[in-house]
Order: sequence, then C-alpha cells, then structure tokens
Amino acid sequence: MKFIADSRLVPDCAVRSFDPVSPTCYRLLVLRADRRNFGLGRSMPGWKNLNWIADWAWGLPLLIVTVVLHVSVFLLLVRTLVNKTRSGTGKHSHGYFIVALALIALGAAALHSFEASLWALLYMRLGALPDGITAMLYSLGAITSYGHAGVFLEDRWKLLGAIEAMNGLILFGLTTAFLFSAIEEIRPTRRG
Repeated sequence: MKFIADSRLVPDCAVRSFDPVSPTCYRLLVLRADRRNFGLGRSMPGWKNLNWIADWAWGLPLLIVTVVLHVSVFLLLVRTLVNKTRSGTGKHSHGYFIVALALIALGAAALHSFEASLWALLYMRLGALPDGITAMLYSLGAITSYGHAGVFLEDRWKLLGAIEAMNGLILFGLTTAFLFSAIEEIRPTRRG
C-alpha cells in the first residue's frame, strides 16, 4: 500500500512508504478512513478498534503460501507412494497399502504442524503472542478450530486468528480430499 502521510496529523508517518502494522501509521489510516466514512455518508461505529487492514495484509499471503505448500507436498507424497504401492504384487499389496496410508497420515500430521508453526512465527514476529510455546499452542488450537487452550490474541489481532482458523478448514479439507484420492488409487482390490 502506498499513501502520502499528512505530517500535521501524525508526524512519524510523513513518508511515502506506509506500514499498516505500525501503530502510529495505523492511527493515520483510521483518521483518513473516518474522514471519508468509506463513502457511506455515515461513520462506522467501532471501526477504530479493528485492525482489519493489517490482519488481512499479513493473513492472506500466509494463507496462500500454506495452501500452495500443502497441495505441492501432498501431490508429491501421494504420487510417490502410489508409484511404490503399484509396484507391489500379490500378497504384499495389502501390506503396502497399510504402510502407504500410515505414511500419508504421518506426513499430513507433520505438514499441518509445520503450517501451524508458520502462523506461530507470524504471531511472534508481530508481537501478538509473547513466546514460541504460547504462539504454537494458540496456532495449533486455531488451525484445528479446537480453541480450548486458554490462550488469546490481543484485540488488535483477533481477525488474524480467525483467518488462521479459515486456513485450517481449507487445509484439512484438502487433506481429506488427498487421503480419499490416495485410498482410491492404492487400495489393493478395486470394485468393478
């Protein structure tokens, strides 16, 4: 985003490059948004308390990265295991099927954990959570939509947590689709 800051309103933001995460620059953005009222002709109650721009600016790129990573790793994993399983013959095909599914499930768990750790790193980078353990606990709770860890984000970053939960739903849906596809491809006996 590029804005030209009004140095009379917020002197620290009198630069051409605008950082939506900076609290000082954020105040400038809220002041400008209130002046324009988003073209609605009326003010938007409570908008000053929401930091949606920063949440979306950080959350959407990470959502895209995790989905692309997820699909890429699963395509590679399933393709590799399908090729290995199809090379098994006769009495070994059931054993290969079981091992292949176990490896896919293990890969899925590791991949989901890695993706949650990317979100945890983001929370720590933004200062939304104090340390790695708390950030990972929150992230795992959000990405799985479990949410019972008792760890909460500051009000400023609550939408970012909801974006992570949405990301988790997408990732688990993709995992289910890939598992179903893998079972269809590698099961030892096919129905006619």
